Amino acid sequence: MTKHIIILLTSTAFGILVSMFIGLYQWHVKTKLESDERERKRLYSDIKYYHQKYLEDEDEIDLLKNEIRELKMSHNNEQKEGVKK
Repeated sequence: MTKHIIILLTSTAFGILVSMFIGLYQWHVKTKLESDERERKRLYSDIKYYHQKYLEDEDEIDLLKNEIRELKMSHNNEQKEGVKK
């Protein structure tokens, strides 16, 4: 009888340990996934920010190119007028 009780207690303790390790593993996977999700959101936010910054810089470059083109045209016109006089 005591032998059956010891086997029952031992198997119960083993079952508790296995269940505890499974729970610990599930907790570990869940927290890892949550941290990966936070990292993904942070990276996505960074990408959006730098993409917007890139677009703004491209617009500024286009404006500067147009300004340079206009200055060159006005400079050429001034030179042409100087040659005609």
